Amino acid sequence: MTSYSSHWKKNLANVSAVLLLLLMTGAFWGCRTPVMTQSETFISGKITRNISYASLPRQVLDVAVPQDINPQTPWVLMMHGGAWTHGNKRWIGSIQRMLLKNGIASVNINYRLAGPKSGYREQLEDITLAVAKMQEIRQYFGQTTGRYFVLGESAGGHLALLHGYQHATAVAGIVSLSGPTDFYTEEYYKGPFFRLARRVIEEITGGRYDQPNDTAVFKQASPVAQIAPVPTLLFQGTKDPIVDSSQGLTLARELQRQGMPYKLVLMQGAGHVPRLLPWKRPAIYREIRNWITENASR
Repeated sequence: MTSYSSHWKKNLANVSAVLLLLLMTGAFWGCRTPVMTQSETFISGKITRNISYASLPRQVLDVAVPQDINPQTPWVLMMHGGAWTHGNKRWIGSIQRMLLKNGIASVNINYRLAGPKSGYREQLEDITLAVAKMQEIRQYFGQTTGRYFVLGESAGGHLALLHGYQHATAVAGIVSLSGPTDFYTEEYYKGPFFRLARRVIEEITGGRYDQPNDTAVFKQASPVAQIAPVPTLLFQGTKDPIVDSSQGLTLARELQRQGMPYKLVLMQGAGHVPRLLPWKRPAIYREIRNWITENASR
């Protein structure tokens, strides 16, 4: 019994030494790239679901690669809505399918939901991690890691705008569908969105509206205060009961004042997320496709 234990310990020591040598030389990590392992399931013309881009359960994405992918194929990173506190990438799955049918590659992500330990900053961190994964996937398909588009709906539109403006040299264009843009101006305080969303905005930013010194916190979280020269496509319903029309109009006016490239699609009589209405959807999808095509070579 003693002899067996001694022999086992000796072998374990030898194995440990070999593993340590492999780790030091890097040979052990020859298959460490997640994309190279998971890419076996990628099929052009199909959507591959729930690819991990980081270690947490929510940090997964769906990849859609066109059948005829080529070096000029544009890529879009997509963020769902849900008031920052809930939601799922499935909610914008129809947009991803539309892009795929039109020869546009996309990555549709879940991200950490806002709560006691995370807010919009952590969600932006997740987007950055997802971008890194997307660029790895592009390399696997023989593309250089060029510029990409960001698209978001509702709270996802807010995140898309912030990420796009904060990474202006890397982002070819932004699409925001009913996304909030302003958490701090006088017009915001007068509008219904302030009364409706005050508590959740405080939650995701860590600020308090009853603390005057926190104005900078809300300004930092507002796309209207972070504008950069990135082509921006905005969809805004005039009868949106959640993200009221002043949100889209405020950003559009500031983009115009600064001479930035943008287009505001002001949808008369439409409420929140009008693409959910079948008779509105074709026009919205056409605008998205055209915007991506026009700015893909920027």
